[in-house]
Amino acid sequence: LDLNDVFLVPTPELSPESAESEMFGFDLGRRLAHMSARPTALVAWDERLASRFILGFISEGGRVPQDLSVMTYNNSLYAATASMPMTAVGVAPKIYADATLALMREGFQAYDKKEAYHKQLMLKPRLSPRQSTGAVPLNICIPGRHDVTKS
Repeated sequence: LDLNDVFLVPTPELSPESAESEMFGFDLGRRLAHMSARPTALVAWDERLASRFILGFISEGGRVPQDLSVMTYNNSLYAATASMPMTAVGVAPKIYADATLALMREGFQAYDKKEAYHKQLMLKPRLSPRQSTGAVPLNICIPGRHDVTKS
């Protein structure tokens, strides 16, 4: 399997001068909408980028999730409440909040007793499916391979 068939590798025609640009996601979405051989899904590193990408993709006639699924990390409240709620991988905000409050309470109790306090937590991420992802499009074309039709 050639990774170039699976991952969208930034190229001069897809990358603006700076990925930090406010228009980066929007421009990338617009450009991807016009690609004949594009991926079936995009994973963005944050919700703001994913949201801008979706707006750009839709502005050029792309459909999410019918043509392209979009997901993101963090699973913040923004992912759940965006104009198109986004599928996300991450720890739910309530779990972060509950863990933070518990650690603060324990830390203050240790401080009051003049005890050293150190605790490390591992919070498990979970997948939160929402409206930005769906089934793989019926007809997909992977460069260098035959068209695949889903039954």
